[in-house]
Amino acid sequence: MMFETFIGLRYLKARKRTTFISVITLISILGVTLGVATLSVVLSVMNGFQHELINKVIGANSHAILFRYGVDFSDHEEVRKKVVATPGITSASPIVLGEVMLSAGEKMIGVGLKGISLKHPIHLQALKRNKVGKKGSLQRLIAPHKGALPGIAIGKALAEKLQVKQGDVVNMISPITLFGLSNRTQASHRSFKVAYIFQFGMNQYDSKFCFISLKQAQSFFKLKRSVTGLEFFVDDLHRIDFAKAHLNKTLGGWPYRIQDWRQMNQNLFKAIQQNKLALGLILLFIILVASLNIAGTLILMVLEKSKDIAILRTMGSSKQSVIRIFMTYGLYISSLGTMAGLVLGLLLCQVATYVDFKLDASVYFISHLPVRIHPMELVVVAISSLLISFLATIYPALQAARQRPVEVLRYE
Repeated sequence: MMFETFIGLRYLKARKRTTFISVITLISILGVTLGVATLSVVLSVMNGFQHELINKVIGANSHAILFRYGVDFSDHEEVRKKVVATPGITSASPIVLGEVMLSAGEKMIGVGLKGISLKHPIHLQALKRNKVGKKGSLQRLIAPHKGALPGIAIGKALAEKLQVKQGDVVNMISPITLFGLSNRTQASHRSFKVAYIFQFGMNQYDSKFCFISLKQAQSFFKLKRSVTGLEFFVDDLHRIDFAKAHLNKTLGGWPYRIQDWRQMNQNLFKAIQQNKLALGLILLFIILVASLNIAGTLILMVLEKSKDIAILRTMGSSKQSVIRIFMTYGLYISSLGTMAGLVLGLLLCQVATYVDFKLDASVYFISHLPVRIHPMELVVVAISSLLISFLATIYPALQAARQRPVEVLRYE
């Protein structure tokens, strides 16, 4: 061990005459600990929040949707075969998207409507996984026999708002007709039987979305055999750009366009990233304040150890050695605080994982507090803490090295 390191660590031991400095040192360590722990927990919660949202968004939707400019997309089956034959794409299914009003009794709510094909099971897995109760079948979205009402699948939150349950009847109304802008009364008002109730755990879908069969949606919007687009899944989510590029090449671009899950939720995830960055920068100031405490501790230490510094200089120690002594002292404080902060942050993350903290799904989109630890982010937090603390030690260490041994020892 170098003698500078040895002396720097010796200064950490409290003596009667340096108890005050030791208390300030402890406060500095606690400041760094709380700053690192807070930053680690907040970043982990933001990561968990983003991860949960991605799972919810992808779970309720496909990886991407192929649209075609114009109204007529009646040759979707031929296009679907080309989509499925594209490298990286595993399945594709036609859909109809629109906006309608659902009413039950005196309740009326505007919702998004999605007409789905029951011929492609992989596109129905999300609904099957998130079914509420044991009853209900997606096959009931098709009228079982002539004269019976067609079925509709709605979210649990939407069912609660409409005050309906499985088996009840709801009315679907086109907003265009509702405001008197169309005379398509036959297709703009229809009754459906609640055949299926789902709960994705994301209020945006559970309270504002419903599903009917593809044929019923085509009939309601008078699309005949046309559809809104083709939704498809890829074998690897990280290679979705690769699949999109191949599909664009296969179809020749215009009049087709592709929107993946990132583009359809761009504003949401961009807001999360910006909030994460802003919170990280704000909480970094906690570490900065703690580092200023370290600088203050070192300044007091320099004043306390003036005689020791003078003796070391007269014994042949260089200015660089004195600088290293006080830098060692400061970095040891920051290292203890950083390590303790990481441990405390990980413990708090584990507690948050096992304790089910409830959230208001109508505000936060999800119903519980998620935590997801990214090791590389913790490494960045630790390095940032050590770097800031290192910068805080430079000025006090330089002041210690500038002292003149003769002037200090003259009055001793």
